[in-house]
Amino acid sequence: MEAPVAAEIFTLSREIPSHFEPFDLFELLMQKRDQALGMLFESARTDNQSALKSMMITKAALRITVLKACVTVEALTLLGTHLINDLQKTFATAVVGAMESDRVTFSFPCDQYTRGVLTILDPLLALKNPQFSPFIGGLFGYDLVGEYYQVEIPDKGRSTDLCLFLAEELIQIDHKEDRVIYEHLFLESDKRDRLEIYRSFNQQAAHYSELIDKLSVKKETFPTISPELSTDHFGNEGTTCKNGSEKDFKEVEIGSCPKTYSQSYPQGACDNESPISPAIEIKEPIVDAQNGVRIPDRAIFKATVEHFIQKTKAGELLQIVPSRRFSLPCHSPFKSYRQLKRAYPSPYLFYLQDRDFTLFGASPESALKYSPYTRELELYPIAGTKRRGLVDGEIDLELDQKMEALLKSDPKELAEHLMLVDLAQEDLAKVSEAGSIYVKDLLKVDRYRYVMHLVSRVAGRLKEGLTPIDAYLAVMNMGTLTGAPKIEAMRQIYQFEEEARGSYGGAIGYVEGLMQGDRFDSAITIRSAYVKEGIAYVQAGAGIVADSDPESEIEETENKASSVVMAILEANYQSI
Repeated sequence: MEAPVAAEIFTLSREIPSHFEPFDLFELLMQKRDQALGMLFESARTDNQSALKSMMITKAALRITVLKACVTVEALTLLGTHLINDLQKTFATAVVGAMESDRVTFSFPCDQYTRGVLTILDPLLALKNPQFSPFIGGLFGYDLVGEYYQVEIPDKGRSTDLCLFLAEELIQIDHKEDRVIYEHLFLESDKRDRLEIYRSFNQQAAHYSELIDKLSVKKETFPTISPELSTDHFGNEGTTCKNGSEKDFKEVEIGSCPKTYSQSYPQGACDNESPISPAIEIKEPIVDAQNGVRIPDRAIFKATVEHFIQKTKAGELLQIVPSRRFSLPCHSPFKSYRQLKRAYPSPYLFYLQDRDFTLFGASPESALKYSPYTRELELYPIAGTKRRGLVDGEIDLELDQKMEALLKSDPKELAEHLMLVDLAQEDLAKVSEAGSIYVKDLLKVDRYRYVMHLVSRVAGRLKEGLTPIDAYLAVMNMGTLTGAPKIEAMRQIYQFEEEARGSYGGAIGYVEGLMQGDRFDSAITIRSAYVKEGIAYVQAGAGIVADSDPESEIEETENKASSVVMAILEANYQSI
């Protein structure tokens, strides 16, 4: 690609020290702008859920969507139009249909392009220079595997295999350093001189600074560990943060809510935030038709599980992860995300707003991580779950330790987990230097508010000449959402699931072009809701092995879906 010279695209940035809830700002900006497109991606430490970073795309230059082998790139700004013109020149032979000034469609069949549809990212990331680090974030859908691995994907429900935004305006919050960095891309050739561009940037930065000041809370009361992410020492006495502030965190266990109960969460700084209803009448079980949830036929899923048990016993599969898709009305995705974030902390929290859909979730599992500074790739398989040792809503340490011992000694859980560790090593071997793959953590236990998970961490060093995009293509989709052997499991899943998975089981995250190389971070799109035309679709699966119990696997899918369903139900009651 004939990339623009270094001076044509440049970044202006400003650092603003502040304390505020990132989602408050994101929601405010998205609601203020007509047809706003954007993404919020938040991360936290796995061990104690203390907030690490929040990144939000508040203005996009390009919208990139994919269906099968076709990539549609849409310019949303003047900078986007400039980039589209360059893309048309670079991929002139791949253009399909009429070329428009603000939209173009390309075809990237995998037999002609090694990276298939993700080839579109190459020239955009190559634009990096000392003044410009391209930041591209969004959804890598599950069904990207259709073109790469010849997995037949159902046409029903298949609409978007990928949805990415190239950030023109980016806000990054470093919670450890307690600072906000606002970045904006500018074109030298947009008929304004640098002085005028600086004035425009300073005005916008001042506007954001004013908004952030209004959203900020006093430093002496802002917790070092964000209360909505903390999982330690909660119960009737509240959660005590490092600075001594307390927030009432009276919670009930997933799947076992009383018919009427009260919950008190730490309130955000937004003045227009609706209080939580003091008496939400949500009946148990949560995932049930009496709460307005559409439930897939249990008998059909039971038969599917029984079929796959026989497949594993026959040796055709080692494991497979079929899923069920629940749906319910969602009056406010914003409120639903806020509820989910407060009630069900996770290492990854995300909110993607597109014109065609909204996707939000709280994922416990990373997909692929890559640092250009160390060239280390990392996968984080999670398999094996037990409830926390809760007694009357509080953690009983002795019971909690017993639950951990049961988890670590369960033959089925151990076999399933070690199988997925082996699969992660096999996946990384495709793109890692020989001898570089190792298990950083094995059979570690991560604790969350209601459950504990058995986890491991597998790493390898990326081969020279490859990028994290190559690595993602090699490892998608994660074994915890597919099975083993992976490609065969993905093919067999769609013999029983009649609708395309879409966002479920794919990944959400970002790739950032740095001078040292491309940085990549992503989470598996689970514990999430895909919202379209006022209906939320919540999907959850179960790992099937030879000794699985069909009834238990049915219950597992409903338990996994319950956290997101509960958040939506609570938000719906707020909207009444």
